[in-house]
Amino acid sequence: MSLAVNHASAPKLRLGTAPEALRDVSLPTPVCGEAAASPEARDRLRQEASAFPSPYEDFLRYSVGCRRLMPSLSDQLLHALTLFRIDPDAPGAMVVRGLPLDDDLGPTPADGGRSQKTTFVSEAVLGSIAQLFGDIYSYATEKKGEIIHNIVPVANREHKRSNEGSLADFSFHTENAYFDFRPDYLLLFGLRADEGGKAATTAAYAKSALELLSGPVVETLRRPLFRIAAPESHGHRVWSKRTPIISGNGQHPEVRVNFNGTIGLTPAAAAALKEFEDALEAVTMKFVLQPGELLIIDNRKAVHGRTAFTPTFGPKARWLQRTYVRSTLWHGRERLCERLNLFS
Repeated sequence: MSLAVNHASAPKLRLGTAPEALRDVSLPTPVCGEAAASPEARDRLRQEASAFPSPYEDFLRYSVGCRRLMPSLSDQLLHALTLFRIDPDAPGAMVVRGLPLDDDLGPTPADGGRSQKTTFVSEAVLGSIAQLFGDIYSYATEKKGEIIHNIVPVANREHKRSNEGSLADFSFHTENAYFDFRPDYLLLFGLRADEGGKAATTAAYAKSALELLSGPVVETLRRPLFRIAAPESHGHRVWSKRTPIISGNGQHPEVRVNFNGTIGLTPAAAAALKEFEDALEAVTMKFVLQPGELLIIDNRKAVHGRTAFTPTFGPKARWLQRTYVRSTLWHGRERLCERLNLFS
């Protein structure tokens, strides 16, 4: 089995004033959506992407190319992706299977830097789907500012609670929770699974977890009684101003937390934080991403992490590619660096 997913019944998703063509499309579970690229779409994508420009050398050319690839996606897949993006009642995570990869991936990059690939099929597929959700961007302090991140286990960093670690559980977190300017969506694309099949990306829908908690606990989580640490991968350890963990209305809550570095500032806040973590664990989904499988996480609705695993290093090590998306980059304009879509 390529993925372990908590399944449930499949109610229709409310679409409000969405077009009739989308109104009857259903996602198969209230906590995780699923879709697949047809063999025909996969072949079209691979062919169109085989001569794709490098995203690392000319981002604008790459971005335009990704948009030209979108017509190669099937209507069924586009419907499912659109639902996931526009419906506030859509689940917090979605898996897309059957996507194409490069014929020759080359060795897994040992340090998580750029790979030795000479084609960019995976980057093209990742970018074309990502840009359905908004604009791809990166941080100058993360992965040297690369627009596509190679996520691999790195030797001598096994116990790091970051994307380079392996032997330590990477606890649930909102991606870049410390920052006000953080991703709306996070996309993880499987290029190689770990040999033992033990490295699972975990995810949990915050709304499902909150339904397990008492009213007073949820109210505490909504108060500015917490501080969040900057992620280790950004190279510095500073703390946020006082912030709530949960915001928004009860029907559509938004989460902001990092259990690798969040503290409650009162005994009640610390207790509420622990109860919330336990509730998230109770609704955990696990995904052992196989080659050609893409996990999309709504970073406002869901948290994610990674189970501990015994890494293998070398050319066939576990390898995911990741990118960040925001619905609009306007709010980060004061942090824009020298390159398009790169922020401090």
